[in-house]
Amino acid sequence: PREDKLEGTALHLRVNAYMAMGRTQDAVNEVKKLVAAQGGGQANILFTMIGQMDDAFAKAKLKGDKEAMRQNSAAQVALITPLIEQTKDEAIKNKYKKWKAQLVLRAARNEDDLKRRSGYLTEAQGTFTELMKLSKEGDPEYDNLRYQLALVSYELKDYKKVQQEMGQLIADGKLGPPDLRETN
Repeated sequence: PREDKLEGTALHLRVNAYMAMGRTQDAVNEVKKLVAAQGGGQANILFTMIGQMDDAFAKAKLKGDKEAMRQNSAAQVALITPLIEQTKDEAIKNKYKKWKAQLVLRAARNEDDLKRRSGYLTEAQGTFTELMKLSKEGDPEYDNLRYQLALVSYELKDYKKVQQEMGQLIADGKLGPPDLRETN
């Protein structure tokens, strides 16, 4: 009796053990099994793991361990998608999508493989574009999303898109007033 519940508990303990040992990818694989075995409803576990990986990323950054930073970033990107899918509240779901875009950007900036890096950047660009459609023009969040989109476009070498987005932000005075200096 209650075999599935016991199995879920065992998988949860295994995930925590892998995280404690610093074996992030093994933990991610176990979480995917846990979510599949219990048919979703594991948002709390996913959220906690992503937070733990943030801590692990910070430690790896202090040590200068690029490989651990890359692995943690990739694992966070892999885990946040099921978290978004399990969230029913649209406002929270949109916050998670923005969080995902930030995690994807971090993963891209830590990735050495150009093809994977480009894939991450394209995913972030799509997410920022989607979130802009949900936001109201003139809202500070909308302008922030436009700015982020322009930065991602720059990294993708889509200079026409950068010119459109940054040009409009500058023209509207959204990036602050010009810095005029007079020297004598």
